[in-house]
Amino acid sequence: MTLTKIIKIKLFALAIGLSNFAIAAESDVSFSMNCNKNESQVHLGSVLSGDKLNSFRQNVADTLTQYSCQSSMDHPPELCALNNRWPLDTETWLIQTYCGHGAYLTSSVWFTEGHTGVEPLKLKYPNFNWNFKDSEKQIIETIIATGFIRTPVLTDASFNPNTKLISHRSYCCAGDLSTTIQWLVKDGTFKLRHLEVDNIKNGTLTPQLVFQYD
Repeated sequence: MTLTKIIKIKLFALAIGLSNFAIAAESDVSFSMNCNKNESQVHLGSVLSGDKLNSFRQNVADTLTQYSCQSSMDHPPELCALNNRWPLDTETWLIQTYCGHGAYLTSSVWFTEGHTGVEPLKLKYPNFNWNFKDSEKQIIETIIATGFIRTPVLTDASFNPNTKLISHRSYCCAGDLSTTIQWLVKDGTFKLRHLEVDNIKNGTLTPQLVFQYD
């Protein structure tokens, strides 16, 4: 083998190595948070903090990246409250962890952990197509269900371990447009319990769709 060919092979191998290093570096995103349990949180058995929190977030980094969650950064201490772990039964845990925040809303990603490992919790809710006869006067002509959406990312979400309800609320325009959803954890499944949608800009909270599921 000539010297020229050897040099070309080495340069090619070096290029591949650098490429693989760049890809690895790009995907090695840190999602750690500076959340250490303080005295006021001692009674909150659900709080996930410190090394346990950061280890969990790095384990689910692919999911956090998939949903464009914010990586390591300086964050307000109150966002630490969006990291929790609740027992659902003797083998299953429900986990909430911070994803992102804006001026008014916060988002979190939800998971279940059991004997098969940790999995994103894909909660289901219906989607609707709104047709307005007069969009300026906000007169609705039809509301058509178009299917279901599944997502592990919820907005302004919380879990009540007493009622076993997961609650989600998204809104804009000073709360004039909003969607409120609740899921009930029952017999190891997450069932849609309540849905309320206000899609009319009239300055008040007046939902046009309200469903209560058994």
